Amino acid sequence: MTFELVSNEKNVARVKLTIPKEDFDRAIVKVYNRNKSRFNIPGFRKGKAPLAIIEQRYGKGVFYEDAIDECFPDAYGACLKEGEFDAVASPTLVEINEVGDNGAVLTVDIALHPQFELAEYKGIKVGPLKYTFKKADLDAKIKDLQEKDSRLETLDDTKSKKDDTVIIDFEGFVDGVAFEGGKGEDYSLVLGSDTFIPGFEDQLIGKKAGQKVDVKVTFPEEYHAENLKGKDAVFKCEVKAVQRKIYPEADDEFAIDLGYENLEDMKAHLKEEIKESKTKELRDNAANKIFEELLDKTEIDLPPRYVEERAMALKEDNDAQIQSRGIDPETYYKFAALQSGIEDQAQANEMFMGVFRRQADRDLRTELIVEEILKKEDLPVSDEEFDKECETYASRMGQSVEDFKKECEEKDYLKDYVMTGIKRSKLIDFLLSKADTSKEEKKAKEEAAE
Repeated sequence: MTFELVSNEKNVARVKLTIPKEDFDRAIVKVYNRNKSRFNIPGFRKGKAPLAIIEQRYGKGVFYEDAIDECFPDAYGACLKEGEFDAVASPTLVEINEVGDNGAVLTVDIALHPQFELAEYKGIKVGPLKYTFKKADLDAKIKDLQEKDSRLETLDDTKSKKDDTVIIDFEGFVDGVAFEGGKGEDYSLVLGSDTFIPGFEDQLIGKKAGQKVDVKVTFPEEYHAENLKGKDAVFKCEVKAVQRKIYPEADDEFAIDLGYENLEDMKAHLKEEIKESKTKELRDNAANKIFEELLDKTEIDLPPRYVEERAMALKEDNDAQIQSRGIDPETYYKFAALQSGIEDQAQANEMFMGVFRRQADRDLRTELIVEEILKKEDLPVSDEEFDKECETYASRMGQSVEDFKKECEEKDYLKDYVMTGIKRSKLIDFLLSKADTSKEEKKAKEEAAE
């Protein structure tokens, strides 16, 4: 095997690969021996016709295509080694330049591990990383707990108001004629939920159980039912019941029911929970901002084949998830595309592949940036950190820590996977420690003091 580098642009190397006569001839013989039983030549028992006879009858190139497939992997592997090409995807056949008695010459594109100039990753301006307590956050948390513990109480002789639930029977009419799908009985409607078309719920505010109401509305021009678009309608409604949420008082009894010692103990625990969740949210937002800026400022030429293979892997994962829910992926994509007004199946498939390609492009560029920063920064992993991560993985997989660690020692790829996960987590901490938060931290404190 010999090769000639034709070009090397945007992380794609184009090479002209020469497979010598002796290698190509050996490949033809291998292909012939695998396939000769398929040939039935007059004068020979089936599968016994010599190579020359088959070539004479079916043409000299009868085995050329299979022979190229046979000898290409070894030739390509030797090319990568000799040329020191760091390939990240399968090769793309550009052209078969020559094939015949003298061997074969092929032009292929090799997707190379991208080389790029990393943007500055220190000192990126982000939001605050430290949470400053706000009473409003605690009040919202307590209100959420009260909401979960609330109950609906049916009210007698009481007018409904916003956020109440009314139980109604209704029937809709256009020009005095009832229309299909416009009737319901014992329907539970939260006033102010915007469940029905604009104006409907407002006209049920201030009504009592037993009242009958003619609700007059106009259907939106963009309404899904063609026969109702822009039409004036009257819904004859009967309010059968008015229900209102009753919330428990935020007192010691409420706190005890939730497992705390008293109200103050509950508030203390909730403050810690809020601090933990808000701090994580702040750090996640800051990390996302850092990577958004790095993605925006770092130019990386990704080989098309590299992106396409990752996109196909993403689609396969998505297909598997859809199938796990008992849905045929093609049917899913078809109906999803119809929601966007696309009826052609090929166009629908291409639309979704575009989504997967964009995700693949983003994922690959992010991974490359992370990899490059890890090369530049020394972020050692201690034995304690490795052991702790092993505990997490072992728990997820239902294994003992000892068995998981033993498996890591036996399988280098598994240990590398765990180590990479730890390093990436440490990298996030490192990038956040080098980020510029001064202005936002000051602003957050001022807002909390107000």
